[in-house]
Amino acid sequence: MNLQSLYALTAALLGGVAVYFAIQPLTRIGRGAGKALSDFVGSTDDLDRGGPQEAVAVGSEKHRIRLAFQDFGLDVSGREETAQWAARIVAIVLIAAAVILSGLPQLSALAALPIGWLMVKGTIDGAWRKRRQAVERELPVFLSRLAGVTQATPNVIDALDDVGNTLDPDGPLKAWVGRFTSRLQTNGQLGLQEGLEEAYAISPSLGVTAFEIGRLWETGGSGYASAFSSAPDNLSGVLQARAIAISKGEGARGSIRVILLALLGAILLMTTNPYTRDILQKPVIQIGYLIGLAWVALGWTFVNGTIDEAVL
Repeated sequence: MNLQSLYALTAALLGGVAVYFAIQPLTRIGRGAGKALSDFVGSTDDLDRGGPQEAVAVGSEKHRIRLAFQDFGLDVSGREETAQWAARIVAIVLIAAAVILSGLPQLSALAALPIGWLMVKGTIDGAWRKRRQAVERELPVFLSRLAGVTQATPNVIDALDDVGNTLDPDGPLKAWVGRFTSRLQTNGQLGLQEGLEEAYAISPSLGVTAFEIGRLWETGGSGYASAFSSAPDNLSGVLQARAIAISKGEGARGSIRVILLALLGAILLMTTNPYTRDILQKPVIQIGYLIGLAWVALGWTFVNGTIDEAVL
């Protein structure tokens, strides 16, 4: 494949993707990436009027895809799978073009298939991870304020409303508090159960917080409100330990990135060296590069998944 053919193929594929996004009503620019959790799962107004945004379970694959595309200013509600495939195609084409234009063996461009696929998966998982961490960062402050307000306000619903209004308006925790409060008001025990399931799906720490709030709402009384005041201290220790673990995990990711960049640099040097350039054209060497690049992509995904399971 010569460069002209590569340019034509790249232009055709990117042009097709561009036309798709222009025709489909996917984009609603102007909504912040950290918008309310109700935007992530489908609002009641959209559902009532039969709009395109369907409610999805928090933490589900569709939910994570919505979050990832919201980071790029795109709303793909109701078309998550199509948008995911479009992103995979764009990633694969761009990576293949970069491999060939960099002078690497052309057969190595086939590694763009697993690399592009896994890159999109990593972006989706990363968007979900970012929201979970944003929730946990605000939890200690939220609990401290709620413990103080419940001492003066025996009504848990009113206390949640008051404290929720003090949280970051664009943060996911404020949106969750609003949804949790609404569920308690409208559905009672059923709403509490739904809120607990959603909270645990987002973060174990948020699940414990929802459980404590639920017990306070069910039990009431100054005695339990006083006992609830110790929850911020207890949970802050857990969150601090998790923050340290997350920090170490990010450090491990950074080290792996440095290693991968060094490996890529060494490969590029070999392609520019006249003594090794001819060797790279041998089919056996090209197949070796293809397997090596694919293995690197799989290893990066495995390490990322292991770190997430360990700290989240």
